[in-house]
Amino acid sequence: MAAVPAPRGQAYMKARGAEPALAPAPESGLCLPPPPEEIARRIARIAAGRDAGARPAPLYIRPADAAPARDAPPALLP
Repeated sequence: MAAVPAPRGQAYMKARGAEPALAPAPESGLCLPPPPEEIARRIARIAAGRDAGARPAPLYIRPADAAPARDAPPALLP
């Protein structure tokens, strides 16, 4: 079941094949994501514990769809 926080302590929920519903979050038994401020604090805490010289590296889920051109570039005229 998908759920996202809603105003006033509620959550928007949608089960597969069902209509979306609005329900009180505490009674729904859902574990909603923390608020943005808490996410920022957690990221800062992790970053503070890392080596300052280390560079971030991307994490790709799958290879890129783009590929370098296979043809030689055109010759430039003087």
